[in-house]
Amino acid sequence: LYVQDSQSIELNTNLVKSFDDFSHSVSMTLAYTRPGAEFRNGFYEEYKAQFDKDKENNTPCIGGPCEYNNIAGVNEQASLEFTQFIFSDTQGEKLYHRIVQSVNYNDSKQYGDLENELRYYFTPELSYYNNTFYNYDRNVISKTQNSLAYLSSEFIVNFSHLYEDQEEILDDNTRIRTRTSYITTDARYNYSKKWHYYAGYAYDIESSETKNRHLGLTLNKKCWGLDLKYVENIRPSLDASGNAAGIKDKVLYLVINLLPIGGVNVRYQKAQNK
Repeated sequence: LYVQDSQSIELNTNLVKSFDDFSHSVSMTLAYTRPGAEFRNGFYEEYKAQFDKDKENNTPCIGGPCEYNNIAGVNEQASLEFTQFIFSDTQGEKLYHRIVQSVNYNDSKQYGDLENELRYYFTPELSYYNNTFYNYDRNVISKTQNSLAYLSSEFIVNFSHLYEDQEEILDDNTRIRTRTSYITTDARYNYSKKWHYYAGYAYDIESSETKNRHLGLTLNKKCWGLDLKYVENIRPSLDASGNAAGIKDKVLYLVINLLPIGGVNVRYQKAQNK
């Protein structure tokens, strides 16, 4: 049995100012969480010393009792968040911006990743989004996502890029740096109320290979509908020598919906080595 309580306090303020053709909203939030009393018995009391030692040494806990150590606990933490909106009288939301900084108080004061989030509308249909995390310990941008989207009644297009720079700790405490750089695009064309066409593409920049591509169409009638889609997907695998390889799946989906009875789903798949 494991029981723990915590205390949290949050202070926030919000200020709104109207101008001739737009309004500006600014808010700040200060939050603080402190762990309270803790009670353990049985399994959690028996292995407490081992779990605490692994956590202190930043050692991965693998196998045995580690499989049941699913209690994250509550850490002492404070955070400061700044948020602002700009609304246009004719367009609605024009700008959204948020900055969050957290501080963790475990054995020593430690800053969490600085998060900066931004969304800006060039027009009611065209927008840009960014979410970036900065890691102080490693002095790197640990994660950033950028998206450019166009949304109208006829066209929907989205282009995004995800980048991650993480540090992984192996069983022997060796630290390795892993990077992810991924591009995805999606598009949809609403030709009419009945016919819709869509496509998508995903590319892994780090491995220089296409991960996914798909193309399809939908037809909607009053009492029935049809969805036909072709997908190519590459999934990781190992070859006979144990080296990294990949398998390309080619899948053809056909879905027929009969309203309100139900539907029929047909799938044809072919897999081959890259």
